[in-house]
Amino acid sequence: MLNLLFKKLKFFLGQIKLLNKHCLNLNFLTSFIIYLYVRINRNKLNSVTQINKNNDLFEDRVDELAEYLGYSREKVLDIPRNLYDCFPDISNDKELFKSYYTAKEVYLAVLMLHYTRYDRAYRLIKFYDFIRNKGRKSSTKILDYGCGAADFGVVCALEGHNVTLCDIKGGNLEFARWRFEKRNLKYNTIEITEDNIYPDFGEFQLIIAGEVLEHLRNPLTAVENIYKSLGADGYLWLSDYPNVEKHLHGDHLPEAHSMRLNVLNFLNKNFQFIQTFPIKHGYLYRKKD
Repeated sequence: MLNLLFKKLKFFLGQIKLLNKHCLNLNFLTSFIIYLYVRINRNKLNSVTQINKNNDLFEDRVDELAEYLGYSREKVLDIPRNLYDCFPDISNDKELFKSYYTAKEVYLAVLMLHYTRYDRAYRLIKFYDFIRNKGRKSSTKILDYGCGAADFGVVCALEGHNVTLCDIKGGNLEFARWRFEKRNLKYNTIEITEDNIYPDFGEFQLIIAGEVLEHLRNPLTAVENIYKSLGADGYLWLSDYPNVEKHLHGDHLPEAHSMRLNVLNFLNKNFQFIQTFPIKHGYLYRKKD
């Protein structure tokens, strides 16, 4: 028992050291405060994001998807959640767009029933608020790029930020809109269409791209657009790609796989990496001056 406690303490101190080195050159006490600040109360978070606060989170998400699709709960649970067969050999962006559009129900089932991103989103926005706004409430222009079910966007909007949703018109974007309206949350949208796969975004202070780039045939174009869209001292959050090599299957595209190092080099050249220990997952970057 003491050995396990010692290991956890050693890990914690190591992470605090990394936070000091890579993020803000903070003293130990301030780092510890940040760590406590972003600790999440899951029950409280779930209660403010759920439609039916008396359900557990999974059941609430089943009910929400069933209402949107006009299906019974049983039919929603029977939707196949295997994307491997939804993406045959893709030779251009228009074919890719059509594959995503055709697979939209499968995608929504995966996004809603396989996992939730609320925890990760809450950690990210609390950490961002602390380092950017010194913990004060201040509305930020945030783009949820490739928003999917918009878990990130929902949490950011509930925290008082100005959220823009970006995804496929007629597909995931319509569900994201519906979820925001269901919760009486304000939002803006940028539509991805068959003829405009990589739209211009306008200017944002924080762009979130969770599990997006590995699903694109040209992720380098996407990160170049992101760079142009971030204002001075703008931030970008990515889940794992390009820092982690993804397995090739289904919608993890070979073009993204072959372009991974180019994307990583672009990030390293144009962004400063911020240690993400309090967020726990993903990679936070700050645009270089």
